[in-house]
Amino acid sequence: MDGAGIALLAGVGLGVFQILNRKASAGIRIEQGTTVLLAVSSLVLVGLILATRPLSALASVPPGSAALFAAAGAVHFIGGWSLLSLSQHAVGAGRTGSLIGTAPVFSAVLGALFLGEFLSLPAIAGLVMVVSGVILVSHR
Repeated sequence: MDGAGIALLAGVGLGVFQILNRKASAGIRIEQGTTVLLAVSSLVLVGLILATRPLSALASVPPGSAALFAAAGAVHFIGGWSLLSLSQHAVGAGRTGSLIGTAPVFSAVLGALFLGEFLSLPAIAGLVMVVSGVILVSHR
């Protein structure tokens, strides 16, 4: 499968996640839902690692990279998923899913600032379309 196919599957997966997470978190506190989500995700990840790679492969990961991955995971999963659940409760799964479309904009800006990675004109045009779509979704 090529990159576009994988991206399409990721989009479908995110859409399904939005609905399942919203239904699962109805009637419980956000921190409870986030905790369950992290626990289940961790179990799935460990299962996938064990099914596809030998544990010895983890020994070759540089400690600095492992620390950066841990920091990224903490920010993304604890902060990001908690805020995602709050958003789903406030505006619904559909609007939240659409607003997640702003992630590439933040990635592009942060990539340019911290990594010196700049987008091509076609990629910038795509971001303009994403932002346009978010604006349309934001106005009821």
